[in-house]
Amino acid sequence: MPDLNIIGLVGEVGVDHCINVLAALSHSCGLIIRRAQLNEAASLAGLIILGPDTKLNSPFKSLACPSIRVITCDAGTVAATVRFNAGNNSPIPFRGQSLLADSARPADPQELTGTVVATADGRPVWITSTERGLRHDVCWVPLPWVQKSDCAFEHLNSRRFMNLLPLLEWLRSVSGWQEWQQPPLSACFMFDDPNLHSQRYGFVRFAQLAAEGRSGHYHASFATVPFDGYYVNGAAARIFRDNPQTLSFLIHGNNHTYRELAGRQTLEYQSALMRQAVLRTGQLERKSGVALARVMAPPHGVCSASMMAAMLAAGLEAVCVSHGSVQTGNPGADWTVSLGTLPATVVAGFPVIPRFGLEPDSKNNILLAVYLHQPIIPTSHHWDLADGTEILSAAARFINSLGPVRWGDMTSIVRNNYRSRVRGQVMRIHTFSRITTIRIPEGITELQVEVPWLNLVSEMIEIRGSGNAGQHPPRILPPNDLRAVVVPGKSIDLVVLRNPNNGELPPEIPQTTFGAMTRRVLAELRDRSMPYVPRRFVRR
Repeated sequence: MPDLNIIGLVGEVGVDHCINVLAALSHSCGLIIRRAQLNEAASLAGLIILGPDTKLNSPFKSLACPSIRVITCDAGTVAATVRFNAGNNSPIPFRGQSLLADSARPADPQELTGTVVATADGRPVWITSTERGLRHDVCWVPLPWVQKSDCAFEHLNSRRFMNLLPLLEWLRSVSGWQEWQQPPLSACFMFDDPNLHSQRYGFVRFAQLAAEGRSGHYHASFATVPFDGYYVNGAAARIFRDNPQTLSFLIHGNNHTYRELAGRQTLEYQSALMRQAVLRTGQLERKSGVALARVMAPPHGVCSASMMAAMLAAGLEAVCVSHGSVQTGNPGADWTVSLGTLPATVVAGFPVIPRFGLEPDSKNNILLAVYLHQPIIPTSHHWDLADGTEILSAAARFINSLGPVRWGDMTSIVRNNYRSRVRGQVMRIHTFSRITTIRIPEGITELQVEVPWLNLVSEMIEIRGSGNAGQHPPRILPPNDLRAVVVPGKSIDLVVLRNPNNGELPPEIPQTTFGAMTRRVLAELRDRSMPYVPRRFVRR
């Protein structure tokens, strides 16, 4: 009998270099990968066959399991236009799309036959066929391909996605991945730095974005520095209170010093810094009447795992940062290899939500986020609107063309980040969030919860009613039996709680240095002056 969870990796050269990244890809589909031989096909869920373009006529289609042949080409990497066919064999959302890529270098297919899924500059780069109900794919990739120290996102990105896209799509096809309903298509634009000191911040005009968000069907969230909460302009706050569907805030560091969250301080100071950020955030909410998402966007991107632990202890729900910034902040960490394979990477119980830079043409990044079921979060600064807001409108039109999109604040995006599978009256949840909001479908009476990152020693799961506490009084789920009886049609929150700290005193709030205060005030003055200086001096 074949082992339906094991994928075999066959090859004489390069296997040791790529096995870590391929293991991360396989794990994202619920599979395990190991070295194997061709004669083991009957006992495996599938085979990945890695090697140069030599034995193309070998009878791989006669194998007793699905297979994918990854043919490595010696030719150097060049940019090519990749065109996906519009048929069912092409992965959503790439069907019918044409994209520029740096990792597509096909060879002549010789006598191979099958359906062409994608071409690069007119030549096949990915072919699929079915023999006796088994799927067999062939894809071409340029050398150098995946290296031992690489992370998945270094190939699953806007330029090099063809290195791993055919493999990931094939892995999904041979696993039970298709049985799961993935997180909803969600999106928001994110701007770093703006605050409530006035109705505009540099080139950002809050009222204008609120109106254009309504007409263009998009949402903008602003990462604001907690230190800036010392003053709130009433008119600016009113714009946010009146437009929660199109405007929101999240947290941007604490004082906005250089690489503030890189974790260079003591653990005690990191905890104190995050506690101060949360306290300041609460004060800002009370002054303004505007809610802030308990989600952190690190200043200058870099964020260490130790600082994530401090955020978790302070009560934050997630961090939103690019995969590259996470890698930079955690050099050598073995868990970084899986960055980019899941809707969110959970680091020691703390969710990491990916974001990417907004560009005039963000098509590749957007499509890849949709394919990976990650939230679509293009991020920018106020100076990106120096020439107007068309860059937002154009991106929103493209995103909205991909299907029903849930535009919203970071709280709603983070709390809806889960997979689900329904069998009979049982709904199974695999969550990537510390607080997960679930609406129970009609006909469902039992909920089963998967939280593989749950710390059974220091954490527990509480199930709460979401707007209907009478139907679902709060209760703790046993750690060895994460199941609950639920009421169809009602909404619940699954909350991962930390055990009490046994009377430990919270860290002392640090004093904000004069240098930090001066740096932030001067940075804000710079930003606010930009609309009034010659355009050549505006940052890009």
